Amino acid sequence: MFLRLKNQREEIKIAVFIVISSLAVLLIGPLFNAAAAMGLNAATATSLYYALNFIGWGATVASIVASFVLASIGAYTIWAAVKRMALRSFIKW
Repeated sequence: MFLRLKNQREEIKIAVFIVISSLAVLLIGPLFNAAAAMGLNAATATSLYYALNFIGWGATVASIVASFVLASIGAYTIWAAVKRMALRSFIKW
């Protein structure tokens, strides 16, 4: 019973934290303009946006390629183990 009440209190605390954080972001977000805070004009801010977007896509592609390579290495390792086991069982036969 006590554990159940404790879990409900924790859930309420987490929900309140999420609501307060969301409200803070929604209320403060429109008031803060990062480009103006850094003293950038529209052209420089646009160039920076596209550069960061390009870097983001590059990081995405790099992670996909890396995960594909890791998956390929894993699949090759499994395939080599299966071949080895099959060869051993064939030799025993």
